[in-house]
Amino acid sequence: MPVSVRLSIGALALTFIATANAAPATKTARIGSLDGKATRSPETVRAAQKTLGDLPHRFEENRGQFAPEVRYFARANGYDMYLTDTETVMVLYKARGREPKDGIDYTTLRMTVRGAQVPKGWARGKQLPGVSNYFRGQDPSAWRRDVPAYESVTAKQVQPGVDLVWYGKERKLEYDLVVAPGVDPSTLEVAWDGARSMKVDPAGNLVLDTDFGQVVQQRPYVYQMVGGKQVKIEARYSLRPNAGARFELARYDRTKPLVIDPAVMVYSTFLGTQPTSGRTVVEDAAGNVYLLGESVSATFPFVNPYRTSQAGNEYFLAKFNPAGTALIYATYLGGNSNDTPYSLAVDSAGSAYVLGLTSSTNFPVKTPIQSTLVSLNPIAGDTTLTKFTPAGNDIVYSTYFGATDGTIPASLSLAPDGSVYFQRRRC
Repeated sequence: MPVSVRLSIGALALTFIATANAAPATKTARIGSLDGKATRSPETVRAAQKTLGDLPHRFEENRGQFAPEVRYFARANGYDMYLTDTETVMVLYKARGREPKDGIDYTTLRMTVRGAQVPKGWARGKQLPGVSNYFRGQDPSAWRRDVPAYESVTAKQVQPGVDLVWYGKERKLEYDLVVAPGVDPSTLEVAWDGARSMKVDPAGNLVLDTDFGQVVQQRPYVYQMVGGKQVKIEARYSLRPNAGARFELARYDRTKPLVIDPAVMVYSTFLGTQPTSGRTVVEDAAGNVYLLGESVSATFPFVNPYRTSQAGNEYFLAKFNPAGTALIYATYLGGNSNDTPYSLAVDSAGSAYVLGLTSSTNFPVKTPIQSTLVSLNPIAGDTTLTKFTPAGNDIVYSTYFGATDGTIPASLSLAPDGSVYFQRRRC
């Protein structure tokens, strides 16, 4: 039975009034607020998602949102990357269908520098605009706010006289091995674990064949800085046993630093596989753009290198400046199972309201009307409503709103007095 719900925020807690026999709800209803313009048009959602995809690679500091061995984390189209003191782990995704709820398969590639030691520290490049926030589970002490990201990170002295630098360039992920004067680079060996095979193609690229497609390291670009200019050194890969590759170099000046620069390109079936998918776009009164969607990611440390089904997905909310050139925040919200966002509204202060559906038993709650999952429906779940602060780094309130036979949320709107109206269906 369709139900219309009004929520008003009191000084200390939430109060709600529900009225039955409301007008039938529709899952595809346009969503809006008094202060913003909303759209679900595929073109607008794709444009906002392209803005997200066109942002520079972001190397996010681990402040407890990931396993403790992770130092930095990066997202890209079709894969995630975890940087640790001993290895770099690429998690490659392949969607089963158009929506994350259809399931995500993943496989992993692990890159090491053979013979490497624990770095003697990490250095960070320029801090990028925008922060990330993580609200996972019901323990507020585990929530992470205002997590910064950087344009590059450097593992110092992975071997004596060798630094490993990760960064993004022209939408490609690259790493540099920076070799100090007097250090012999011919002994440097990079190994990849998780590929079915590895070869050097006619163009000199290193091709890794995985379960889902190919990952390609372009022919290494090697150079030295002489008189303020790059002087190129001819180089090629030399395959070694057990999925290793070394670098064969032409003569160079051993009294100057040397940079070995292979670009990493993800090809074939990974392209278009987006672990973060957009559903709704809202523009607030100031022109800022909000993208609501769902994000799927595997859980480090990936004891099984390949999984055929993903545990679940979570809400994803990104806010961009009016020009669409800078991320203001990216916020993740979810629990231990499937969390699917449906609707978004933004008030005049810039607070975002997210209506969704969850089957998580530990979905984040704060001053809730209903604090636990009550749905027994394996297909549906409970409706959820969450309000964020304007900075996106805290929850004002968050609640379940369900029934034992399950509910499906639909439209969401705001009133001048701060009340929130939404529609849902009981299954």
